[in-house]
Amino acid sequence: MLDTDLDVLPGLIARAAEPLPDFEDPRFGAMFDRFGDARVVLLGEASHGTSEFYRARAAISRRLIEHHGFKILAVEADWPDAATIDRYVRDRPWREGELKAFDRFPTWMWRNHEFDGFIRWLRDHNRQRAYERMCGFYGLDLYNLSGSMQAVIDFLEREDPELARLAYRRYGCLDPWADEPQGYGRNALIEGYARCEIGVIEMLKDLLAKRVDCFAEECDEWLDAQANARLVKDAEA
Repeated sequence: MLDTDLDVLPGLIARAAEPLPDFEDPRFGAMFDRFGDARVVLLGEASHGTSEFYRARAAISRRLIEHHGFKILAVEADWPDAATIDRYVRDRPWREGELKAFDRFPTWMWRNHEFDGFIRWLRDHNRQRAYERMCGFYGLDLYNLSGSMQAVIDFLEREDPELARLAYRRYGCLDPWADEPQGYGRNALIEGYARCEIGVIEMLKDLLAKRVDCFAEECDEWLDAQANARLVKDAEA
């Protein structure tokens, strides 16, 4: 790149840049109406940042959800923890032990005032809508091994006790390594094979055999269990 090109860049940026109103100004969210017809809107590294970053993300999300009918909010967060938030915003039944969502993360990352305010808004927004029109909250990260194993077992103890007993047996192989999965990785390397692989794959197959193709609350519970079983399988691998 020539020096003359560097001289031109600031002018090009200045002409293309659009000044943004304050986050709380309705005009801020309205600037993103241009993306309202998209199937997916990506907000970049949109999970962690400053107070201003959280407020901007919340304002954009509110606009797309409220004015353009977006119904899936997926963030960079563990699936089991995000499922706890989803139960809150869509008024689904609590599960025992889930009040500690995001407990292993730094306070600034999720347990902050900006995120709390947005989640409360989303709950109020959803309460005015039928269940199938509510906006759900989902985690994209699939690596919380211990949380996902427990979520699968807790769910099956209520819905399918026989399958729950199988889950206890199959996941029992991984249980000693739940808090230190890298230890299992070293052990598997030394032994030359992954001892727990067959059990977690069979567990996932059994859950996937339960067909889920509806939009009721009970379908979301099965979907959650399937996602957690997939997470356990991926973590083992």
